[in-house]
Amino acid sequence: MDQAPLFRPYEFDDRQKAELDRDGYAVLPSLLTPQACERLTVSLAHIQELEVLPDLDPKPHFYSAEYDPYLASLIGHPQMLDLARRALGPIIRFDHCVNLSRPAGNHGAGWHSHPYADDR
Repeated sequence: MDQAPLFRPYEFDDRQKAELDRDGYAVLPSLLTPQACERLTVSLAHIQELEVLPDLDPKPHFYSAEYDPYLASLIGHPQMLDLARRALGPIIRFDHCVNLSRPAGNHGAGWHSHPYADDR
């Protein structure tokens, strides 16, 4: 799939890593390229359009990558993997390709773990 750049040049230094560890998030302003922003907007609009189809299973807002090839391509994109490893360490596991764009009033799911979380 498409391996066009997702990110503009950025730094993720020890200070930002410490903020992530302390606060649970890090802000990387203007990280996405204009092209990535455009593609994401199109893909997420597509997912929102699918939400009106109640019989889809799994639900598009929970497993967006299953309904959009661009979103699926982001999971293994080299820049995404590099950022994930910088933030989380060398061993990572992506699980639940969840779209965090949900309708108003949806409380989503709280942080949780699964029995296989410690499996290699």
